[in-house]
Amino acid sequence: MSDRTPSPTQTNGTPPASPGNEKIRQLVYVSQASHGLTSADMADILVEARTRNEVCNISGMLLMNNGQFMQCVEGPSGAVEELIDGIGRDERHCFMSILLDHFIETRDFDCWLMGFKDLSSNKHFANNDDVMDSAFLSEMSHPSRAVALLSSFAKL
Repeated sequence: MSDRTPSPTQTNGTPPASPGNEKIRQLVYVSQASHGLTSADMADILVEARTRNEVCNISGMLLMNNGQFMQCVEGPSGAVEELIDGIGRDERHCFMSILLDHFIETRDFDCWLMGFKDLSSNKHFANNDDVMDSAFLSEMSHPSRAVALLSSFAKL
């Protein structure tokens, strides 16, 4: 990635705690990048996401591998709904499919306004298009597996 890309561990702060007893909505989706998505585009996406997420009390993790995305977002239900609606209209990716949408008691990514890992640059994943293929995604449809995968990459 270019010098403009924020570090994978850079979060620009952490989301505030959810007010009162409001449950936290957690949603995981996968999608495919549109052709021509550049490192500069990814840097812009991350800056926009981290800025918006701080204001909207959203946390999450985004994985990318050879133009495939898997993302978890968590926060107040209305904020997550608005975010996902916007992401669904974003022309920088397509073929969005929601794997998980449920409520949780505590955040799994509370230290991340938007964590990011590009697996394409990892020698174990580079040029490995089956990292997020249909067989893999069918395994991720179980809530604990999808979140566990994202959490494991957040720790790298």
